[in-house]
Amino acid sequence: MRILIVDDEPACRALLALSLRPHGTVEQAGDGPEAIAAIALALSEKRSYGLILLDITMPGIDGQMALRTIRLMEEKHGLAVGRGAKIIMTTGHGDKE
Repeated sequence: MRILIVDDEPACRALLALSLRPHGTVEQAGDGPEAIAAIALALSEKRSYGLILLDITMPGIDGQMALRTIRLMEEKHGLAVGRGAKIIMTTGHGDKE
């Protein structure tokens, strides 16, 4: 399985990558635009990601905007709702709000 970790904090990406390497090929993106570019390329090459871990709070394009963009890109490539990547939203914030 191809896995994409998207987080602006290198330490968070490294920790997640270490945990997920036994489960597939792990790639990393440092922000929303980098992730969107990687996903667009993967979809165009018909080798999409099975799992994406997406940080909620990133500068520029945040996780929620990236999620909407990813789902639109999947739809344009013919992936029906529920057939695209499994996406887990992550955050390093401890605030319960």
